[in-house]
Amino acid sequence: MTYHTTPAPWHIEHVHWGGQVDRKVVAACGNVVAITPDGISRETAEANARLIAAAPELLAALKRVCNEFDTDYSGGALAGAVAQARVAVEQAEAQP
Repeated sequence: MTYHTTPAPWHIEHVHWGGQVDRKVVAACGNVVAITPDGISRETAEANARLIAAAPELLAALKRVCNEFDTDYSGGALAGAVAQARVAVEQAEAQP
């Protein structure tokens, strides 16, 4: 199966309305990927938006790490980190 996401890069746009600020994560193509919810602190909303916006680059980095260290690699803490990266990639690319 082919894995599809909205094309990167993603960035944050701040939308001001009624004394509030919404943080939208927007893809390069203009599609809105996410909007941070009301009811959380400004700092948490900003941190969530930054994490979501970085998701394509984070996934690409994890996939590169997984590719660099094939399944035959075993080396202590690094092996555990690579295994954790593989699980994260599998979760990100899981089909509904």
